[in-house]
Amino acid sequence: KTIYSGALTHIWNWEWYRQTKNTVTQLYLSGMTTARNAPQQAKQLVPVARSWIHPPVLSCKRGCRSRGFSKIQKAYVVKKTGSSILFKIAASKSSPLVNPAFVIQGWGKGKARIRLNGKVKVEGKKLRIGYESRGKATDLVVWMEQHSTSSVRVALTRR
Repeated sequence: KTIYSGALTHIWNWEWYRQTKNTVTQLYLSGMTTARNAPQQAKQLVPVARSWIHPPVLSCKRGCRSRGFSKIQKAYVVKKTGSSILFKIAASKSSPLVNPAFVIQGWGKGKARIRLNGKVKVEGKKLRIGYESRGKATDLVVWMEQHSTSSVRVALTRR
């Protein structure tokens, strides 16, 4: 079997992620595809790059405080401040939402129910849920397969 491959070289943010007296750190995003028509398939990676370079704005509506989009994690970081969380992501064509990840700081070890635009999402291949310990605190980590160029609402409650 013949395998065809193509790659966009890395996409980078010209801004420095971190600078010290002796070093500069930049972040890069790489995209690859395997297809006979690699240049056409590579075009499908453009929304992924846009979602990282110009991520849509997340605004907390209830029970949280946004800590912004972390390019190093490719995730939105949200601090839990209430028992249930509701936030809106203002996706658009120029700032699409592509397979977002969320780090909910201070969630604890309790299971989560996630709703996207009012519909319950079921954990599985298209929704992954995990936990990350940070000393005495435990964060909820959520990844979902989701593509959108319009605003979405995400609600998280304990199960």
